[in-house]
Amino acid sequence: MLRTVQQAMNQFTQKICLGNKGIAIIEILIVIAIIVIASTAFMGIAVTSLKLSDSIKKASIADFLMRDAVEIVRAFRNETDWEADGLGTLNTGISYYPQLGSNWSFLSGSETIGNFTREIVFEDVSRDNNDNIENTYNPLNKDNNTKKVIVRVSWDSKSLELITYLTNWMQ
Repeated sequence: MLRTVQQAMNQFTQKICLGNKGIAIIEILIVIAIIVIASTAFMGIAVTSLKLSDSIKKASIADFLMRDAVEIVRAFRNETDWEADGLGTLNTGISYYPQLGSNWSFLSGSETIGNFTREIVFEDVSRDNNDNIENTYNPLNKDNNTKKVIVRVSWDSKSLELITYLTNWMQ
């Protein structure tokens, strides 16, 4: 009888141990699945973060290039005579890019700086009876002493535009 009890206990112990091993394997597989899912989500967040960081970096460079172009146009305005060789003599509606010689000048077209393309467009301005700039240009109210300056920088199918107005402050 003792032997039968011992055999029964051994069989019971083997069943419990084998059953626990099966449960342990399932638990390990569940933990591995959770780790894989969490790692995949983390990698997705990391990739998105890197793309966003690159996009912000490029937008910052484009912003710098636009502001630089506006400062160049201001320097050009300050170094030249508005009506003789300055902003008043540039054609409107076409693209220019700056070139530095002894002074700043503008050539028609656009320039490429690394992966960025920059262009500057000058437009005429008109003013209403209250001396405010009109939203839509009206040649009957043309202000010969103000120019609209549009600077565009484009890259990777994206672009930014900066608009400012400059006046002939030497008049």
